[in-house]
Amino acid sequence: MSSADWSILTDSLDAATVSRGVTSGIARPSGGGDFVYGFNSLVLASGAVALACALSGFAPTTKGGSVRGAVQRGLSAGVTNHSPFLFIGLQGTSVNDSGYLLGLSNEEPSRIVLCKGALVNGLPAAAPGSQGVLRRSTATYASGTWLHLRLDMITNPSGDVILTAFASDLGANSVTIPSWQRIGGFVDSVNSAYDFNDDSLGVNSGSPPYTAGRMGFGHAVQDLGRRGFIDHVECFSQNLFSPWLRFLIGFSALTPGESSPTGGLHPMAATCWHSAPTHQDARLGWPAETASGSSKRLTSPGSSPSASEPGCGVPT
Repeated sequence: MSSADWSILTDSLDAATVSRGVTSGIARPSGGGDFVYGFNSLVLASGAVALACALSGFAPTTKGGSVRGAVQRGLSAGVTNHSPFLFIGLQGTSVNDSGYLLGLSNEEPSRIVLCKGALVNGLPAAAPGSQGVLRRSTATYASGTWLHLRLDMITNPSGDVILTAFASDLGANSVTIPSWQRIGGFVDSVNSAYDFNDDSLGVNSGSPPYTAGRMGFGHAVQDLGRRGFIDHVECFSQNLFSPWLRFLIGFSALTPGESSPTGGLHPMAATCWHSAPTHQDARLGWPAETASGSSKRLTSPGSSPSASEPGCGVPT
């Protein structure tokens, strides 16, 4: 893919305020290639930089989808005032618009947080039920730690949106062959539910759900010298009764065989999970900025879904 496949969201901090782009100067996560995508705030400022997929079917999606990627809250000039994230269901083309975010909270050590809110605010150090936080991990993570995260957003015919987050242990698995597991602490303390049902009435989150939107990645900052890094981002678009569309930004050929957690997709979602032939490796999407300058197709047309991916579900 090329840089044209991604668009920097409007109202993002400019490059003189937050530098952004690919670099080989940061250690990659397990299975990563030559480069990662990074952000570094150069001056004292508050805001965010985020990129959304600009491909047809993703800008925006017509339903839900899935976004996955390796995320690092980088070693910085200070341990607070920044948070890197993946997002999905974004309701516009600005960092001031709201969506669903999954990433690392603004604290040290940080937690994995699922949040509903504006990208510009990042991920707060707050408990579920406050400041838009929907779920928060029990485990904490020091700055400089890579985490491989996944957020599924399944839009149901009823209008309910089911949010499910997973993580893959990069100490035991590479970014190319993840083993997706539930995140400790993401269970609701009242009803013991792991999934978050952003219901059509707006009861559970306090506002109506986002049934479609844009997806991508970003970094929110409130100070200078704050750094975040992203690698191996995958985006899927939900398409009822037909294969999901998928594409990748990363650095090495994908080997099929990623593991599905128990339960897979929410059983109320009538979807198919499929590695479609839109899956490409383009060194984080910027081939013109790499030494080789070329991308390559990783899957062939007509490829079948991986046996370890969630399959098709039927509404109940």
